[in-house]
Amino acid sequence: MRHRRATPVLVSLLIMCHALKILFHGFTAADVWLLIIELVVVALVADKGIRSWQHHRRARRLLDLISRGEDLRATVLTGSEPITLQEKWRSDVQEWMDDAATATRTCGPYAWKFFQRNQGRAAYLLPPINIAEANKDLHSSLTGQLQALEIILSDKRYTAGR
Repeated sequence: MRHRRATPVLVSLLIMCHALKILFHGFTAADVWLLIIELVVVALVADKGIRSWQHHRRARRLLDLISRGEDLRATVLTGSEPITLQEKWRSDVQEWMDDAATATRTCGPYAWKFFQRNQGRAAYLLPPINIAEANKDLHSSLTGQLQALEIILSDKRYTAGR
């Protein structure tokens, strides 16, 4: 796969080297136009390569976040655990949510807005009675955000950075 990506760049560079050789050993106006066209082609190929690299980097970061989030979601707290364990889980989830929000901001405004819309809502209006009830709400919010990250990852428009 790398060979296919490198081929247009190599061909463009070879043609550009030939154009530069002609340029320094006597040239016509047509040679100058060919050189300009080649520079534009090289710039377009480089732009596509950079965008592809950025997409893969963002996708890799989102995959890491999804993996961490799945680990947190798999750690289901029943409420019978010690308070310190429940508070640690809660702080880990909050840290994950902050990291995920930061990662979606780097993907672009559409990804970040989509992620923010899928934060989940509490089932009731009053504050939770205890930490176990608060963690249930946080667990459902975590599930919604994981689903949003999976949708963002699957749709290249979100990770294009525009």
